[in-house]
Amino acid sequence: MVVNSSLKKDQKIAWKTALFSERIASVRYRCLMPANMLSTRGVKSFFFQKIDPIDVEKYDVFVFVKTFTNYDFAIAQKAVSLGKAVFLDLCDNIFFESNSGTKKKSKNLQYEKFSEMAKLAAAIFCPTEELKFILHEKFGSELNVIVLPDPVEEFYPTKVSFQDVVRASKFQKFLSLDFVLNFYYLVLLGFKLRPLVIYNRAFLPLIQKSTRLPFLILDKLHALLFKLIFGFLNFLLNKNIVSFHRMNSSSLSGEAHFPIEKSAPILFRRVDVNHLNGVVLSWFGNSGAPHVFGVTDLLLLEKDLVLLKEKISFTLLIVSDRDEQLSYFSHLPIDICFVPWSMDTVRAVLQKSDLVLIPNRRNEFSVCKSANRIVFSIMNNLPVIATTTKANEFFEGDIGRPGNWCELILEVLNNKQSWNSKVISAKQKIETHLSNERLADLWRDSMSLDVTAETAQINSKEHHASYV
Repeated sequence: MVVNSSLKKDQKIAWKTALFSERIASVRYRCLMPANMLSTRGVKSFFFQKIDPIDVEKYDVFVFVKTFTNYDFAIAQKAVSLGKAVFLDLCDNIFFESNSGTKKKSKNLQYEKFSEMAKLAAAIFCPTEELKFILHEKFGSELNVIVLPDPVEEFYPTKVSFQDVVRASKFQKFLSLDFVLNFYYLVLLGFKLRPLVIYNRAFLPLIQKSTRLPFLILDKLHALLFKLIFGFLNFLLNKNIVSFHRMNSSSLSGEAHFPIEKSAPILFRRVDVNHLNGVVLSWFGNSGAPHVFGVTDLLLLEKDLVLLKEKISFTLLIVSDRDEQLSYFSHLPIDICFVPWSMDTVRAVLQKSDLVLIPNRRNEFSVCKSANRIVFSIMNNLPVIATTTKANEFFEGDIGRPGNWCELILEVLNNKQSWNSKVISAKQKIETHLSNERLADLWRDSMSLDVTAETAQINSKEHHASYV
């Protein structure tokens, strides 16, 4: 699709997400950070989640970030009918087949709705060439797909802030609460109401002072209500299941605190973050789906970890959202420390690490992931050993490529000066090729409505060539 006007200063982008939360990587990397970079080019950003009402006439560009629902399709249709530009951003292979029948049905619905929205879009953005290949394989090579690398989170040492975000009023904030959201919007969807622009508490400083206290009170009530409702439902539906008790990471214990077969021997020892033993090997990220992508990727190394335990003392430090999947590691005779992931703690915890491990199963889902965890580790001055994928070829020579994980881990630990030099080299590449200035221009040019599909593809390929 070719559109005939460019993205100019003071134009407005409406970013639509499934859930507007900084805890979600796709929101940070594919929405908040790009919006922040574009703000340096004078472009204003506004944010929407779920079924927030959107006055389509007020915005110039619409970006749907990993959300493709009937409501999104309706908004995209109206935007296109008014001559607005629509873009889709996809950071995962949402078409990857799961063994679960329920998940397959959900994937099929996503596939269908994405397909419909793709026909309306000026372009589809994605972070890797592998995902671009999947999209062309699914929808044809005529689909305009532009590879836009993830921004660098460490270039944002504090929470992302936006001077141009519209402040929410107390009235709007109350009506945006989840427990009235669906009923309220379904009844009043036809009215032109001002949208929810700020929901996450990370943006509380941007709310007018007079509305902060009411917002905090209502937010606490909202959280309490949902805990009570879902706690009760969980009790009714799971009476016969062993209850899960999450332990605070500061409590020292040698037992596993998660559902597990009583007959299964628990060989690993769970240790406290303040009592780490020996060398600290870290893994961080979303807990994911077992044996597809996530923390269970570490099971690819189980023989290496057992062998390594015979040679050196070490602790496997896992920083993630949920620790239920630690049950998969119960048979390993190693020390494991689990720390709940948060924006405030992940950097501090990783400072205790000696090395980051990023194994990858290299299935159709995992090979499409970006190298943002490698980038994050390097920017925190940590050497990395990672399974080779096309997305991390950019770091060839600067990160470990395992043949034998145990031997390579020992090599890194025994040659720290050499590997620190590799970290410095990788960091220089990141600062050169993934700078805010460079990516701001790339995102702006890719959303410039006077840039034809052909020109945008050429710009993206030139950037990607220098990136890899």
